[in-house]
Amino acid sequence: MIIEPLSCHPDRVVELAGLLNDEWFDFAPWSDRERIEKRFREAASEATFPKAFLALKDEAVVGTASVKLRALQHHPDRLHWLDEVFVVPDYRGQGIAKGLIDVAVSYAKSLMAEDLFLYTPDKQALYERLGWGEIDQDDVNGERVSIMVRKL
Repeated sequence: MIIEPLSCHPDRVVELAGLLNDEWFDFAPWSDRERIEKRFREAASEATFPKAFLALKDEAVVGTASVKLRALQHHPDRLHWLDEVFVVPDYRGQGIAKGLIDVAVSYAKSLMAEDLFLYTPDKQALYERLGWGEIDQDDVNGERVSIMVRKL
């Protein structure tokens, strides 16, 4: 498996958007495939933010993770966010999510970020094992989520 910036594989944007739309179509940010493609086209540029990473195994897209600014607009004091961590169902349980998260954390550290935030409705245990701690709860996209932070 390799993990590289999406900017190295801009031709995979449509495929990646389809994977997230298929998995999370019930939630506003992922219900509109064209909006997802637009977000990933931005992330496929050489711009600093958002920055998306792509996991590939035998040329197949198997996962993604992004680092964004102010992922939750109603928390403007929380700057850097890990977002859109996704692994294709057939590839889960193989350490791909951890690899993507590690790359995203390294990227945030390279920007001299002090904290990296995320929100999750159901993966708190995974993130706790990887060094995050819950600091708040909120309603996001119709779900109750935990807001977590990792000190960098």
